[in-house]
Amino acid sequence: MAEVPFSEGDYKDLLAFRNLFPTPTDANRKVADLEADNQKQRKEIEGLKEKAKGLPPEGAVVLTAEEAKFHEAWKALDLKPEDVAALKAERDTLKDKDAQRTRQDAFSGAVKALGWPEDTVVTLLDMRSLDGATVELKPEKGKDKAGKDVDVQVPYVTLAGEGQKPQKFAEFASAAPQLKGIRTDASGNGNGTGGEGRFVAEQRGTGNGQRTVTDEDVARSTARTVDYTL
Repeated sequence: MAEVPFSEGDYKDLLAFRNLFPTPTDANRKVADLEADNQKQRKEIEGLKEKAKGLPPEGAVVLTAEEAKFHEAWKALDLKPEDVAALKAERDTLKDKDAQRTRQDAFSGAVKALGWPEDTVVTLLDMRSLDGATVELKPEKGKDKAGKDVDVQVPYVTLAGEGQKPQKFAEFASAAPQLKGIRTDASGNGNGTGGEGRFVAEQRGTGNGQRTVTDEDVARSTARTVDYTL
């Protein structure tokens, strides 16, 4: 039998192989195990490929069942994003107009209860000190022209700001320079018990002490403040 020369490197490789597979049987068993694992993995890969065929294409958005219902409801509205933006703007405009009207009506109610002329509302709408104020009518006992006890609606105002308390609107008006010109004629006493008043706007007059209020005045004034709270 011819001798096969071994180098030192060959000898080290043989020792390493003997450590992994002590006998040829061990080597065959290991090779068989590797082949079995390979076949198993191939089958798993094929199964995953089949499942992948039913998945959404790349870039698709997957929705939950609840999200899908919402999406279908949204589609039924047949609205584009620009339509939604227009509707939101219209809603905000209506809310602003409603707030303006609510604020104007509140001042109008206070003016009427006090027996002041209606054009006083324009001055109240212009007053920055009344921005964000709340107005309410409280039932109280009063006197009519004949001196009899009657139930009257007395307006109170609560100014904006922390710690503010309700005060009678008439008391607030007495300290407001803008309302200095309010006075009533002989047929009314300005306390809500009847009579027509006359408004002389000394601060905002037209030269003869009289104030003429137009629809433009009301529109301009109500547009200045829309955050009135009631």
